[in-house]
Amino acid sequence: MTDRLPLRPVEQVLRLLGGHIISQAISTAVALGVFDRLAVEAMTADTLADQLDCRADMLKRLLTVIAGEGLLEQDFEDRFRTTNLGGELLSDRLGPLAAFMGSSFQWRPWSDLRRTVRTGESAFELAYGTDMYRWMETHPDDARQYDRSIDQFTTEQARALVEVHDFANVERVVDIGGGRGTMLIELLNRWPNLRATLFDVPHVVTSAKARFERAGLADRVEFVGGDFFDALPAGGDVYLVKHVLHNWDDPEAKRILVGCRDAMGDGGQLLIIEGILPPGAHNTTTRIMDLEMMVLFGRGRERTKLEFRRLLSAAGFRLDGYTAPLGHFARLLTARPR
Repeated sequence: MTDRLPLRPVEQVLRLLGGHIISQAISTAVALGVFDRLAVEAMTADTLADQLDCRADMLKRLLTVIAGEGLLEQDFEDRFRTTNLGGELLSDRLGPLAAFMGSSFQWRPWSDLRRTVRTGESAFELAYGTDMYRWMETHPDDARQYDRSIDQFTTEQARALVEVHDFANVERVVDIGGGRGTMLIELLNRWPNLRATLFDVPHVVTSAKARFERAGLADRVEFVGGDFFDALPAGGDVYLVKHVLHNWDDPEAKRILVGCRDAMGDGGQLLIIEGILPPGAHNTTTRIMDLEMMVLFGRGRERTKLEFRRLLSAAGFRLDGYTAPLGHFARLLTARPR
């Protein structure tokens, strides 16, 4: 095999401009079930099209683009199969996230990014007339797709968390903005001594109860609905804030942290799971997520370690720990009251 020739500048730019096409192609293939089917058995486009109820000629054009990205491979008999890289897009891995990323619910706001950059308005609100969480309250199909999209990487982060942080001597952990409880389920399964409080908006907490009941864990969990800009549940030894602060600007993030500080007293511990922006213009997943927060929330943003240190100090905490990545891109920051 010969090395590929380097792309000319114009080709590099055209490649970057076509990124949305690649993203949508991958998302479409996931939504159709391509990667799951071709992970089990190599098939021609004709055979796969029969199974997926697609037009074979159009499906093959989609498959060849994805194969060009290394997610599928095409053999001499014109059969396609899922590669190791493409295996990350199976339905029990990042597949639900990929399907969500190409959905109209997620896709539409990006067309207003330029207005967001000019005005600071959330592109999501410009597209839908309300914020994302209020939208999902009245659009359950979109809410379910969103929940599925985050469950898998939340599970991976939870499994990484239990390897780097010891809850053996913790009596109660309070998960602020804990959603469907994916993180807490992993923690409770690992530490039988642990009890938990799941705190989120009322309709989310109500829907989460059934998951804990199916897992046989509901008797160890207190379910509390509310607004994390108001008083938070008191009495926890550990307060967990996962991918919540990046939805907000500094004044609002500080309010959430002050609420944690007030609820825990002087002996508690704060665990923050967030992406950390590197200094400079490095091309990282966290920088991409920073734009995602801008589009979805307007005021939302990722932060550097120094920015987190300042934010924590302003809320009455001192940063006392910082771990290697948990799963895909997030890190664990630990803090205690000053």
